[in-house]
Parts: sequence; structure tokens; C-alpha cells
Amino acid sequence: MKNLKMFAIGLAAMFTAISTIFAQDVNNAESLNACIVLGGECTLAKDIKVNDNTFEGTEITAKKDVVIDLNGHTLTLNDDFSLDVMGKKITVTVKNGTVVQESAKGDVTAFNVYEGTLKTEKLTITVTSAAGTNRQGKNMPHAFFVSGTDNKSVSYLVVSADTTVTVDNGYGLVLSSHADVDLNGTWKTGKSTITDATYHDPSYAATKSTIVVINGGSYTSTSSVETDYVLDIKKGNYTINGGNFISEHKDAVHISNVTTEGAQTVKIVGGYFETKDTSHRPIYAVALTKFITGGTFKAPVVGNEIVNTYLADGIKSVVTADKSTLVGKPYKVNIGNLTVTANATETSLGYTKPASFEAIEGEKVNLLAKLALTRNVSPKDLNYRYGVKYTITNVSTKEVVTGLDEFTMPSSDVIVDLELAEVRKDAEVGEAKPTDVTPVDPSNTGSNANTPETTNPDVPNVPKTNDNILVYASLGLVSALTVGFSAKRKENN
Repeated sequence: MKNLKMFAIGLAAMFTAISTIFAQDVNNAESLNACIVLGGECTLAKDIKVNDNTFEGTEITAKKDVVIDLNGHTLTLNDDFSLDVMGKKITVTVKNGTVVQESAKGDVTAFNVYEGTLKTEKLTITVTSAAGTNRQGKNMPHAFFVSGTDNKSVSYLVVSADTTVTVDNGYGLVLSSHADVDLNGTWKTGKSTITDATYHDPSYAATKSTIVVINGGSYTSTSSVETDYVLDIKKGNYTINGGNFISEHKDAVHISNVTTEGAQTVKIVGGYFETKDTSHRPIYAVALTKFITGGTFKAPVVGNEIVNTYLADGIKSVVTADKSTLVGKPYKVNIGNLTVTANATETSLGYTKPASFEAIEGEKVNLLAKLALTRNVSPKDLNYRYGVKYTITNVSTKEVVTGLDEFTMPSSDVIVDLELAEVRKDAEVGEAKPTDVTPVDPSNTGSNANTPETTNPDVPNVPKTNDNILVYASLGLVSALTVGFSAKRKENN
């Protein structure tokens, strides 16, 4: 009898746990609102549309973290309704679906962050609102507005690499004071992609406490308005470690008020910056200097002379084959042994052996050009040419790379042993042996690699979906019943 009582208690606890798992699944605006107020995980069971008749409270002020799992569905906002994070110590995560802001008004946003932290994961955000105007006559729609209230109340935004943001008539992210943001993902906007809130009201300007870190992603502005840029930087601390920043018509990055004074700084460590307009620049700063240590910059007309204005001490640039300007720290290439196995003499080949030279991290180094080889076709056979086989030793890591004709400069001094040889004309330039070490692409710094899960080969890797939870619960019930009735028979015997 005791075993049956224990079984009954366990069974009640099990069904309580199962009911808790599904208690906060939501299928309308009212239940979503109630779930957000309570906190915890809120999982959508269907598409939900929010308007002024069904959703009264959008302020997320729960006392514990909130996870809004869209579960593949779409949450549509309209009129003046957005999701507002206002819990000082909470984190709100929105993931696995689509959020659409389709207001007919111009002054709208999908997310406001006033206190606490907002994170996105596997999220698509689309703002289709009409182009509205504020009192200064400028368009207002945007995906995110982030603003803390004081130094003790900083607002945080973390946008994942698998997030997509599209705002056809407005801005991607608008920053005010005391904001701390970490950005990635794919962004496309009709106005500036990231901007300061002074366009709305000068009193909303970002301050020296505003921190923006961009580790990767793609950011594009299609605006032709003179004051719209991909990155419109006025105040705050910006660190750009990677990402692609492309403007169809204006400067890709425009830095107007930031100076080297105080805590207001800009650091460009890596990334790709391009304007497609012939009269604009990939980057422009009114007063700031010495803030670029890496990256690639491209424009149809303006080139090296603009970018070189902003290089930090000890940093150099080079114009690449596609007319881009590559920026980075120079390292030394020391030429070691040079062996000539071709059926020719030094004079007939017409080459010059340099003692050493410098190359920038990420630069494609053409060894044929460095040796100034004047002959290309081998006299023995028209199908052959003269090539440079190389063996590179990384001075820092001692790793060895082999290949043909050209290599990508790593972030270290190297020693290069060369062999001038006859190779087939169709031999791939830069062909690599298995010992090759792939250099780091500076434009992709900060991109997040997906780490595969490690599993026990003897245990099936079954995802724990809601359906599987029911299966596990049913198996547990059968097991418990078996144990209970077995105990009963034993007691009767």
C-alpha cells in the first residue's frame, strides 16, 4: 500500500510538471499579454495580431526574465503598439519567428528598450509602416529604440547573427543616452541603419556612456538623403570589429561630432565599408583621426587618400586588385632560400631576389611580381610556364604553408623559401598542400561560428520537442504503473 501511495504522489507531481510546461502557450493577444506580465517562457501557438482593442499593456516589467518564443509564427504590431522592455534587471529574449510592425503612422518602432536587456535569436523583424514625419519633418519608423535613463539604468540590446532587420522607410536602430548594444545580423534600411536620436529631438542625443560594439553582420542603407548613412555616428563609443557596411548613395560611415576627448571614441578594427556613389566616401570623419587599425574600404572614385587620413600610428594601407583599400598592421616577409629548378639561368629568367619586404595582414602577396619575373612561357613546352613554389614558416606559430605564386599574409612575420620551377599553365595560383593554414579574413572578425553538438554515439540524439515531452511523460506513467502494480502483487503474496 505504501508503494501505491508513493506512486500516486509521484504521478500527481508529474502531471503538475507537464501542465506547467504547457501553461504559458499563447494563441491570442490577451494571453500573450498575460504571459509577459507573469514572466517566464511564452510560446506562440499561432500567428497573433496586436491592436488597440486586444492588447493594452506592452510594457514588459516582469520581475523575472521573459522568453517570447514565436515558434515559427508571426507577431504583428500596429498603430502605437510596440514591445517595450522596462524591467531594470530582466532579460527579454524574442526568438524563432517574425515580428512585423505595420502601423499606418510614421512615428513607430517594433521594440523600445528603456531598462533591462533585449536579445534576439533567429528572428526576422520587418517594419512596413508608412513614412511619417515628426516636428522636424523627418521620417520616423525604426526597428529598435534604445535609451537608458541614467548611469545606473543602462539599456542593453544584443542582436544575433541569425537576425534580419528590414525597414523600408526608416531607421534600423536609434540610440539615445545610456545605451549598450552588441550588434550582428542582416540589416537593410531606407534611411540610416544606425543613428543618433538627435534627428528626433536634440535632447535625446547619445552620450559618452553609449556603447556600440559591432562584431559582424551586413548593414545596407538605400537612402539618397544627404544626411542618411549606414552608420551615422554623432556621440558615444563605437568599436567595429567586423561586418559589411554598404551605402547605395551616401557615405557608408559618417562621424560628425565625436572627438578624441573624454570617453567618446570610435575604433575600427575590421570590416568592409563601401559606397557605390561616385561623389561619396566609404568613411568620413569631421574631427576624429587615428581611429582605423584594420578593414577594407571601397568607393568608385575616392580611395587611399581619404582612408589614410584616419589610420592609427603604425598602420598602413594598400590598394588591392579590385581597387579596394586594405588597412592593417604590416609584417615582414623575409626571403630565405631561392632554388632555381627551371631549365634556365637567372639572366634568361630575368628575376630579382629581394632580401625582405612588408605586407599587411590579409594582403594577397604575388611572389611573381615581387621577384619581377620577366619571362612567363617555358622554352621547353608552350604548355608550361615559370612559377614560384613557396614554403612559408610563420615566425610566431612555426606553422608551415606551401603553395604556388601567391599567399595571404598572416598576422606575423614570415620566412619564405622559394623555388623557381616550370609548372603547367593551368596550375592553380595559390594551390595549397594539406599543411596550409587558412589566414584570418579581417572583414569577418567577430563572426560567430556554429559549434556542432557532441553526442554519445550509443545514445540517439532526439530533440526534446513538446511532442517528445508527452512521449516521455507517457513512458514514465507506464513505468510507474508497472512498478506500482508489481509492488501490489508482491504485497498480496
